[in-house]
Amino acid sequence: MLTQFVTSDILRISHRTWRERSGKLNAKKIGRRLIKLRGTKSQSEVANAVGISDSALSMYECGERIPRDSVKVKLAQYYEKTVQSIFFD
Repeated sequence: MLTQFVTSDILRISHRTWRERSGKLNAKKIGRRLIKLRGTKSQSEVANAVGISDSALSMYECGERIPRDSVKVKLAQYYEKTVQSIFFD
């Protein structure tokens, strides 16, 4: 139950932050961060753990796309980081 509220709050904050900074998101910079966080793990391993396709993770890491908010939260939880530190700093 607590997780549901925390996730809701994270999504709400993330969405608000995204709207405020939408012009400042740098897909290439985010991609480099995601590659660094993945380390020696395969894209398939991370994608399966997060519940996204290998190709989606590849596009995020190549800077071709920025994940939607729910995927940002899943990636942050997987890497034990904040959404802010991965996508907005």
